[in-house]
Amino acid sequence: MRYVEEKFSIDAGEKKGRPHPQWYLDCPVILETDVFYFSAFYELHTGRVNGGSLSWKDILLYCQYKGLDKRLTTHFTKIIRAMDNKYLEVVKKDNG
Repeated sequence: MRYVEEKFSIDAGEKKGRPHPQWYLDCPVILETDVFYFSAFYELHTGRVNGGSLSWKDILLYCQYKGLDKRLTTHFTKIIRAMDNKYLEVVKKDNG
């Protein structure tokens, strides 16, 4: 997210031959396959009710919408659930 917000500064620095800031160099590489899961999580997050877990029904509907078969739906569900559990853990920690 920080890269998106500070892209202008990064681009300007590159044109001037300046080294990249450390936070930029430390950013993880996000693979194209990861973008699918991040986008899906964001879409599913919009249906979150009262800060609770993502709805199982919403996850399955998303899989149907994207045309995922049974095997991919199982895989997708495990990944989204893991992301959701981590998200809820961070939110709980941040909110005390």
